[in-house]
Amino acid sequence: MVISFMVEEARNYLEENGFVYTLRPKERKKLGKDWYNHFRTDIKRGDINIEYLGDFTDKDDELLSWVAGSGFNDLKSWLEKAKNSRHLYRIEISNKKEQNLDNISLPTANGNSKGLKGVE
Repeated sequence: MVISFMVEEARNYLEENGFVYTLRPKERKKLGKDWYNHFRTDIKRGDINIEYLGDFTDKDDELLSWVAGSGFNDLKSWLEKAKNSRHLYRIEISNKKEQNLDNISLPTANGNSKGLKGVE
């Protein structure tokens, strides 16, 4: 099932960096390989991999670790745009040309931080 990126900040971050952390209103049934577009009736923009990181309902402060990879400058802005969405996903563009991501450190699904190069 396609995932749409109508929020400019998240969409731009995904396309510029090859991945993004995004908040969605519910847990998706389909994870793994899929595709994305810019809005619901848009064409396919690329292949992606979807990883579910958890339900952060009533845990807003715990999302702070993922802000740097969300496309937003701060947690408040991200949460305002997400409204009541608190299911966190890591979306990665498939077959994205390798970028120099050695100096960026963000949390992985298990909560550990490591450089992004080679993270799947």
